Amino acid sequence: MSQLDRLQKRTLEKKLLTLQRDLKRMLQMDASSAATVELDQSKIGRLTRMDALQTQAIVQVTQAQHRTQLRMISEALQAMKSGDYGYCEICGESIPYERLSIKPETRYCVSCQQKSET
Repeated sequence: MSQLDRLQKRTLEKKLLTLQRDLKRMLQMDASSAATVELDQSKIGRLTRMDALQTQAIVQVTQAQHRTQLRMISEALQAMKSGDYGYCEICGESIPYERLSIKPETRYCVSCQQKSET
């Protein structure tokens, strides 16, 4: 059983839904910046084209990160429904509310997160 009480779960669910909505909105806004850059030299100069390509690459990386976070949020919301939310997927221990309130989509406790990053 999770150590989270009903109010904490509701608070975290609201955070997850807000994050999900905001990320979807950002992905929509970034769509035009990630579009293929026109390479017609008669329309834009070389430096402008290089800037556009660099901006495009940054936006594409950011979009990939947003999609990953959206997937994690969806998984966290599903885990809430199934009753599995708030537990580390590696060790099975409860993830403290403080950690979840900072990163509600997290799947690991601090200890297991650190081990997976080394």
